[in-house]
Amino acid sequence: PVAPPPEPGRRIDLTLADAVQRALERNLDISVERINPQTFDFAIAALQANYRPTFASNAGVRSQSTFPRTQTAGADMLVTETMTANTGLTQNVKWGGGSYAIGFNNNRQAQSDAFATRNPALNTNLNATYVQPLLRSFRIDATRAQLRITALNQETSEIALRGTIVRTLANVRNAYWDLVYAIQAADVAQNSLALAAKLVEDNQARVDIGTLAPLDIVQAQAEEATRRQTVAQTNATQRTAELALKRLIVNGTEDPYWTAVLNPVDVPTFSAEPIDVAAAVKRALNRKSTRLNSSHVSESRMPSS
Repeated sequence: PVAPPPEPGRRIDLTLADAVQRALERNLDISVERINPQTFDFAIAALQANYRPTFASNAGVRSQSTFPRTQTAGADMLVTETMTANTGLTQNVKWGGGSYAIGFNNNRQAQSDAFATRNPALNTNLNATYVQPLLRSFRIDATRAQLRITALNQETSEIALRGTIVRTLANVRNAYWDLVYAIQAADVAQNSLALAAKLVEDNQARVDIGTLAPLDIVQAQAEEATRRQTVAQTNATQRTAELALKRLIVNGTEDPYWTAVLNPVDVPTFSAEPIDVAAAVKRALNRKSTRLNSSHVSESRMPSS
């Protein structure tokens, strides 16, 4: 079952795995790169069609009437009826650049000539030819060269597709954690603003009872204004991070996720690992000695001047 699209402005809980899956399915860069190998498939199929056999056949009827010029023509009007039925097969051979053609031709000719010894006359012939180049186009020709080039271009496009997928997924993960950081920074800024506002209220109460100078209120209000500006900046950063993530996981502005509010539910995990200082020093010394030995070997192989 397909989940119904979220309403505009609705808050959606999004995990990192869901973001990666949506990027694989809906990212525009990946969709474009996926089309390129398919176009090369069509190009290769079109080139391979040059080596498929071609069968051709034709049939026809022809009638010709001529006035006789002599009394021995055999009729007052010479009428010749010709029926033809021909078939043939041609094919280009991929290996060696050769080609062959087979033709089977037939015709039936009937005349109104009374002196014709054979009427109607049937003519049939079968011919087969094979053309094999010995030098030019024997090892390679234009079609086979284009096939190799297209195959290499297809492999290049597939590598580019894999690179685009890896790069896009890395960008999705970075954008996801950037959004998590922006949301937490906005929360921290909002809490800091609340503390600054509370300090202004406390200072005002102290000024009212005479235990604090009015100047302290001005300083607290200035700090509150600074915190309010920080809140505005963090909110803008949060919206920018959310927009950057949306551009990676949607396929256009018509996507329901474009107008929704994303709520990343995954949180980064931290694990403390102890550092073995002695093992690290030993590993560094071993690597240094290995590099020194390799440099000595390369110097010994250099010719002396």
